[in-house]
Amino acid sequence: MLHGRSGLTIGVKVLPTAARLGTMVLALMPASILAQGYSPDEAPTRMTVPPGFAVELVASEPLVRQPVAIDFDDAGRLWVIQYLQYPNPAGLERSQVDRYSRTTYDRVPEPPPHGPQGADRITILEDTNGDGRMDRAHDFITGLNLASGFAFGHGGVFVLQVPYLLFYADRNRDDVPDGEPEVLLSGFGMEDAHSVANSLTWGPDGWLYGCQGSTVTANIRGIEFQQGVWRYHPVSRRFELFCEGGGNAWGLDFDARGNLFYATNHGGYAMVHGVQGGYYWKQFGKHGALHNPYTYGYFDHVPHQNLRGGHVTVGGLVYQADLFPPEFRGKYVGADLLGHAVYWHALRANGSNFTARQEGDLLLANDTWFAPSDMTVGPDGAIYVCDWHDQRMAHPDPDAEWDRTNGRIYRIRPRQRTLKKPASLASLSAQQLVGLIDDTNEWTARRARRMIAEQRNNVAADLLSTSIRAGRALTLPVLWTLHGSGRLDDDLVHQALQHNDPHIRAWTVRLLGDENQMAPRIATRLTALAADEPDVRVRCQLACTAKRLSPVQALPIIRALVTHGEDAADPYLPLLLWWAVEQHAITARSDVVAMVCDGDAWQLPLVHEAILERLLRRYAA
Repeated sequence: MLHGRSGLTIGVKVLPTAARLGTMVLALMPASILAQGYSPDEAPTRMTVPPGFAVELVASEPLVRQPVAIDFDDAGRLWVIQYLQYPNPAGLERSQVDRYSRTTYDRVPEPPPHGPQGADRITILEDTNGDGRMDRAHDFITGLNLASGFAFGHGGVFVLQVPYLLFYADRNRDDVPDGEPEVLLSGFGMEDAHSVANSLTWGPDGWLYGCQGSTVTANIRGIEFQQGVWRYHPVSRRFELFCEGGGNAWGLDFDARGNLFYATNHGGYAMVHGVQGGYYWKQFGKHGALHNPYTYGYFDHVPHQNLRGGHVTVGGLVYQADLFPPEFRGKYVGADLLGHAVYWHALRANGSNFTARQEGDLLLANDTWFAPSDMTVGPDGAIYVCDWHDQRMAHPDPDAEWDRTNGRIYRIRPRQRTLKKPASLASLSAQQLVGLIDDTNEWTARRARRMIAEQRNNVAADLLSTSIRAGRALTLPVLWTLHGSGRLDDDLVHQALQHNDPHIRAWTVRLLGDENQMAPRIATRLTALAADEPDVRVRCQLACTAKRLSPVQALPIIRALVTHGEDAADPYLPLLLWWAVEQHAITARSDVVAMVCDGDAWQLPLVHEAILERLLRRYAA
């Protein structure tokens, strides 16, 4: 039973299977009997979870305060960013604040350790006595100044501290940086600390992905944007805006087939399905237009049914582990900042996009101070959620007072399942790592693939190549691992482009196009594929890739794609084709005009409905 502050008894400790009754009861309660700011030990006993589940306290103040990002390293230890400097950077003076709390500062700070010393820190938490609760904390870095994201790899830790993406090497793994950080990127916006760049996440393609929220403007290597998903390649040092728009994004993840989803703050929606080179909705009156003025359209969020709670989703992830019951696998789990809860959603393919439906409540805090700020799946398969824990939820005033004494991290897990102790992957052999690249716990699989790729592990790559030649099935994990190891050779490309799995065909097209150039024979094969490809998801990737190629290689692919009249009603493909055409409309004007005017091309549904009018507008502009 739950006891509210007024002393009334609230009997909603466990949700029914339908996961609706508890929400209805809470909605009918007077606000005065909802909890506010329970102690760390009492708070989990007040929370509502589905039957058979438990929520456990993992860490709390004073060990951790104001947690904003959490993740487990390759040894299975929990790391956390304590965002204690929020909301104003140290050592800078405000010169202007607009009506949306966007702040202009007197200067751009130098990167650490030379710039102003802030209060943020990245801390390693450990459970030394095995009771499931963290009891030791060691700071990896202190003095950070608005640090909002981190990721492990390549012998160190990548850290977002606006306006920089930094790399702290720790090649001897002593949990102490080897020296000053390397500045990899500069120019991330810092006007509003609640929407800065965040959520560093490794993609299956070996790029490091991140979000940027709504009320800041980045300008990185001449690429300016307010919100969306960006990526950085640690080997080639390339930077790209992967897709633009989508609201105040904080949290991204990839499903088992490599589809990217990122969280949003737009009411009525829980996530965005991000595709390469896409343009998405944003609050244009507040945040300005898309940076390409010739998009002539944009995508919206994933259409959603039954969405309840607040309107801010953070730390969204796709559950891909075996600890939870099977019905949770592949479900999107999102924390609701304003709803003080964690919900799970079903995703269903809808042509080249998805639809979503809220299926249930994974955690209702019954505490208005509970403010989830990030989530991750641990090596044990449990879901970990960090709680900012403050009576203040909004940010109307840059000088508002925030309670910096609180912070919690909780674990959600099935009550009767035993948690396995995390194993360190750092000491595994190449053969052992190969055996884990398709592990049923995605935490393990992703790290095994990343470690093989970043080490350019020839033994592991040889084992995979040999096994493919010997008849091992070509799967997405195998394809991603061989690509990351530099082994995407002609034989593998030929096999992959003919594979019966459309996701393998689509990913092969994407990986080939990521180089922005390709051998003529490969471009010819993609043109043939575009003409005969039966799956709209592969045709969408061909359109995305055509936008990246030279006109001489791109236009034949586009010309083949527009013959698929069945795609005129697809949620993504018509605009993707237009954006590919627009990319070449000026530099290859005569060829583009010939493409849409030759023969009866202009009468094709995709040309007539998606391209022709927009092309005329583009030339008129």
